[in-house]
Amino acid sequence: MEWVLLCSAFEHILEADSKATNVACRFAKHFTPSDELLGKNATRFSDQQGKDDKSVRYEWMREFYRIRGNFAHGQSDIRQPTTWNPIEHLLLATIAFPLLVKSLLNKACKYNLNEDDQAHINVFEKFADTHNFLRPPTDQKNSLDSHWKRLVNERSSKMAMKRAFEQARNSLTPEQPRRLEENPDKENA
Repeated sequence: MEWVLLCSAFEHILEADSKATNVACRFAKHFTPSDELLGKNATRFSDQQGKDDKSVRYEWMREFYRIRGNFAHGQSDIRQPTTWNPIEHLLLATIAFPLLVKSLLNKACKYNLNEDDQAHINVFEKFADTHNFLRPPTDQKNSLDSHWKRLVNERSSKMAMKRAFEQARNSLTPEQPRRLEENPDKENA
């Protein structure tokens, strides 16, 4: 039941047709990380998946929405091959939906995405591509340590370093040497 309701919520908020590809296209368009992970570069996909230039977030939403038909028609199990198991799908949906709402509000100039929001959006695809992300990392440091938390912390740190670098570069006066012309961390935050 939750699956069908979440799919309906995504469909309505995206103003999409009731087709998996349409919902996935609109989701990928409005839920935009700084760097997207294409399916062809993902580690979770089989050889048949990810051969086109669709993002992991597109592929996840397409699969998530496609499966809703099983549950909507009274089937209690999934009868088609999937990349993510049902619990992984539901977790990804509960992460993605509030971020999608914030992203849509941002585009409507009703909300400003903060750095945490952007960090979460930026790591969503990498998290979805992580094998066994429901399990704790093998070198778990404490009970709060998780794959999600590690990815978010890493991205937040990179964004903070980039912001500090920009502030330092912008604070230089014309008389000071321009040693900060190139960002030492070429990777986008």
